[in-house]
Order: sequence, then C-alpha cells, then structure tokens
Amino acid sequence: MRAFIQQAIAFLKKNAAAVLAVSGLANLLVYYYFVVFPVNIWKLVDRPLLDFLNLVSEGVYGKAELLAVFALLAGLYFLGWWAASQPAGRDGWWAVLGFGAAVALLLVFMFPYGAADIFDYIIHARISTEYGANPYFTVFKNFPQDPFFSYAYWKNSPAPYGPLWEIFSALAARLAGDGFFANIIAFKSLNGIFYLASLGLIAAILRRQAPERALAGTLLFAWNPMLLYETFGNGHNDILMVFFLLLAAWAISRGWFALGIVAITAGALSKYVPVLLYPAAGLIALRDLPDLRARLRFILAAAAGSLLLAAVSFAPYWQGLETLTVIQRAAMYTSSLPSVIYFAVTGGAANQPLSALLTRVFASLTALFALAMGWRAWKDRAWTSFAASGTLVLLFYNLVANSWSHVWYALWPLSLAVLLPVGAIWGTALLYSFSVLLKPFFIRPLVLAHQPKLARFWRELYLWLGMQSLPWLYALGAMLRCRIRRRKSIPSR
Repeated sequence: MRAFIQQAIAFLKKNAAAVLAVSGLANLLVYYYFVVFPVNIWKLVDRPLLDFLNLVSEGVYGKAELLAVFALLAGLYFLGWWAASQPAGRDGWWAVLGFGAAVALLLVFMFPYGAADIFDYIIHARISTEYGANPYFTVFKNFPQDPFFSYAYWKNSPAPYGPLWEIFSALAARLAGDGFFANIIAFKSLNGIFYLASLGLIAAILRRQAPERALAGTLLFAWNPMLLYETFGNGHNDILMVFFLLLAAWAISRGWFALGIVAITAGALSKYVPVLLYPAAGLIALRDLPDLRARLRFILAAAAGSLLLAAVSFAPYWQGLETLTVIQRAAMYTSSLPSVIYFAVTGGAANQPLSALLTRVFASLTALFALAMGWRAWKDRAWTSFAASGTLVLLFYNLVANSWSHVWYALWPLSLAVLLPVGAIWGTALLYSFSVLLKPFFIRPLVLAHQPKLARFWRELYLWLGMQSLPWLYALGAMLRCRIRRRKSIPSR
C-alpha cells in the first residue's frame, strides 16, 4: 500500500500541470453550480438588501451543502498549491492564471448577497457624478428618487474611503450610467483590473527573488476562496489598496524606495490602514541606502511624491480638515476583541467614554507594534523583510486592534504573506483567510440564526472566536514552539 501511494504521488508530481488543470476546472464548476448559479444577478435583481441568512431560510442553501462547499473549495485550493509547488512549466502558469481569471469572471455575475457595500460604493460615486455633490459631506438619503436608493444600506453616512478610491469609483459609475447590471459589472470589473495587476506584481516579485515558489505564491493569491468571493462575488474594494501594497513591495524589492513610499501613500488614499507600513518601508530604505546624501534624496522624493499625490487626490473633494472622515466609524464594533470588551462592559448600551478609551488604547498599541515591526525590518536584511513585517502589522491590526472586523479584511495580510516562504507568518495569514469564511458560511447561518435573542456580548464572542480563534491559536503555538527551540539551543552549563 505504501509503495502504491508513493508511486501515485510521484505520478502526480510528474504531471503537476495536469493536476492544476483538473483542480482549476473543478474549482470553476463548484463556483458555478453552488455559488453563482443559484444567486445570479438576473435572478435576484428585485431583492434589495438581500442577506445570506435569507437564502438559508428559504432553502436556497442547506446546512450540509454550505459546509461541503466550504470544505471542497479549501481542498481544491490546497491541492492546487501543492501541485504549483512542483515543476509545472508554462502550462502550470496558464492553468493558475487562466482558472483564477475564469472564476473571477464567473463571480462577477453573482448577486452581492454577502454585503451591500458595492451599492454604497455606487451611490457615493453617483452623488458626485449624477448630482454634482461632495460624497464626503452629502448623504444618499437626500436622493430618494435614485434607482439605487432601496439597495443602499448606509444612507445616512458620507463616504468613508479615501479620495483615490472615490476617483476610480466615480469613473466606473460615469461609464455605467443608470443601469443596474451595468453598475455592478463596472465596479466588479474595476476590481478585476487591480486583481490582474496584483497577480502580475506577485509573479514579477517572486520570479525575480524566489523563482522556485513563484507559481505557488501566485496561486495562493489567485485562487484564494475568500479573496474571490469577497472581491468579485460581493464586490469589495480592498483589492485597490492591496494592489498598492504589492506595488510598494515590488518597488522596495528593487531598491526604488521613494516609489515604495508613494505606493503606500496611494494605498492609504484608498483605505487608510497602509499608513501603518511607513515605519517598515522607511527604515528599510534608510538602512540600505549607501550614504547621507542618498537618504536625504529619498526622504525629499518620497515626501514630495506623497504630498503631490495626496493633493491631487483630495482636490476634487477638499473642504477643509472635515473632509477626513476616517474617524466616523472609529466607534463601531463587531466580530473583534475590542467589541467583546466593549459589550462585556456595557451589555449593549452606548458608552461614549469607554468607546473613546478603547479607541485610544488600541490605536496606541497598533502604533507601537508598527514601530516595533519597523525595527524588525531594519534588522532583517532578507528581501522578504518588508513583506514579513507588513504582514505582521496587518495581522496585529486585524486580530487585536480593529474594532470593526469583517471577512474581507483578511485580504490585507494575505496579499503580502503570499510573498513569504512557508512558516509561522505565512501560515497565520493563510489560516486567517479561511477562518473568516466561517462567519458567513457557518456561524451566522447555522449558529446565530437560531439564536435571534442572544445577548450582544455572546453574539460578538461567537463571531470573534469563530473568525479569529484559529489564527490566534496557530500564532500562539508558533511562538511557543519558537521559544522551546531557543531554549533547547542554549547549551547547558
């Protein structure tokens, strides 16, 4: 039996490109029959604010089916990664990129039942393109006649994202006009442009720095179920920020440090989280540049480029410091460690002083951790130092400090982790990208749906543990193993 297994493994290794093709085709069929076909945009066009729980209660999805689909996609993903880790040649690249793009294209036609955020993107863009108003100061409730009014969830909230995203989304909305299908397809296609560009950056970085794992690393991004489901199924815009993070990693790996800082700035002008990566990028540059003159040139070029980009991006929307609306959702809580603490103390009642205290405490912890990871990057001279430190910063922010945690945020650390070799950081980010999918596919439809009167603290505890306990345990186990190895390596006296 052992000999047969060894022969089978040897055969699969020898035909890695065929294994990739088979697993890619199986992926495509699973997404078609179980993810897109039952809930396509034509079938559900008349269902505004449709929630995944509605589909489960209506029998569109069954409990066993949900878990089976989740397990099958995970299995095909890791089978593909194993095959991509073997020599697969040009055919392997065609399979990885082709089936990744095919699934992405298919998911464009899934109705975004997992979140209504894509409709909020559309309405904020329409505020500027159709009504000539500023989406940072004008809310959508002022336009009840708009064809997207009933689909919007945050009708009373101004745009919470950076101006660079608003510029891109306004372009998509202008091209799509008033058409319902046209807007959904336009916004998901915009994501597709940055998805393909991100794949190109990952492949370029790894083919230059670590060609032996270039194909496997590209697949980890291209085929990741969370990434595909949230970026193309639900249409979340995080892929724009991720593209700029990868652009920064690419620039830094080639020694173009000022471009790396400007790329981080561009990411922060999409969503503000990338500002946490300035310490790592800046200290790597100061460490590697040869002399004081080169360092001064870097500082001046990075500052000038970043300020110019920020000025150009904010110019269409700027009305003073009030334009910076990032703080508007700072006191919101769900599925996080801060939310568990908050509702454990308040029991569900609003408590502004406690909210302000938690915001200050966790913001301070995140800033200190970002500085510590900058120091880590300074000491680590490997080409992966930015990716490793950046992944750790984004993991810390998501697993510890972020009070408003959602499934698609796991894309942030994953984007840099795919550049790393197999290890504790790589494993934590990858596991996190799967554990978050337990929220829409298991915790809410199968657990919380049957507990409608559950106290808010217990609901948040379920969500936090379900989404984050696995990466937490994995990371703690990795740290414990590292400490044990260090103790064993110390010679006894």
